Amino acid sequence: MTQGSTAGRTPQDELERALAALAERAPLEDALGAARAVVAERTAAVTAARALIVTESEDVRALEGATWRRLMAAVRGTTHEELSRERAQVVRAEAAYVLAVDQHEAAVAHADELRARLARTRDAEARVRRARGELERALLAHGGSGSARLEEIATQVATLRAEGTELAEAVSAASTAAMLLARAEASLDEAIEIVASRRVLVVSGAPWEALAIAAEDVRRATAAVARLDAELADVRVVRMGSVGLDRLPMSAEAWTDAFVFRAGSGRELVRTRSRVRDAFSTARHFERSLTSRASDVKARIRALDEERSTILARS
Repeated sequence: MTQGSTAGRTPQDELERALAALAERAPLEDALGAARAVVAERTAAVTAARALIVTESEDVRALEGATWRRLMAAVRGTTHEELSRERAQVVRAEAAYVLAVDQHEAAVAHADELRARLARTRDAEARVRRARGELERALLAHGGSGSARLEEIATQVATLRAEGTELAEAVSAASTAAMLLARAEASLDEAIEIVASRRVLVVSGAPWEALAIAAEDVRRATAAVARLDAELADVRVVRMGSVGLDRLPMSAEAWTDAFVFRAGSGRELVRTRSRVRDAFSTARHFERSLTSRASDVKARIRALDEERSTILARS
């Protein structure tokens, strides 16, 4: 929060804003520390996923080139089977890499946002001191008393406003996650129906397109859930991952093997849809509960504002 222009503000207004910035700083420092740890973890995951692609690609080349492995597979009559399996492993490794990059980018963006918000609280202590002095001088100039209670109100309002801001961000994240999870469930419904109607997935057309759309929608929903997790931590609520959403990326990685290289298998799609459906219900629950909590915070701020107005009117 920047100090900005104080035109039109009362000393009480400025004190509330300064206290809000001060109250926000410590939680932001803690959140930034946690976010940096997540970035480091995601960076390591990207490196590991990239290395896995190289390893799996080498296995494919070993079966395609003039190597002892290819010759032994030819002798056993398993060249086609082994090559299909190794190619599936490459595609799965590539899917894991894309997911790891997405999660890393989301983690970096969240850390950058926290860093920017923390920078805006840098002068909070000095602003609080200035605002307290201005409030005391204003009350003395008008012969008023009650500066102690006004400062108590300012502190409470500042804390509530900071909480209200975090709750608003969490509600928005929950709403977005629920919307994307609903879209993912619809895509999975369509993919399951199309896959079930075809015995073999070796032709171009609808099955491939439906699977690609469903995979992308689940990827976006997973990213939205990761962002919601970060916002829930800010308002001290249990993370979505603790109810099973952390398994969604595993499902996405398994799709290629389950549906492209094992024609007719739809069990993993159905399991993924079940997880998405459960996650949607959980996201909606958080959206409702956080909205109710935000409304309570607003009501408490209104009551304190009314008390402040009464004190100032008597001063």
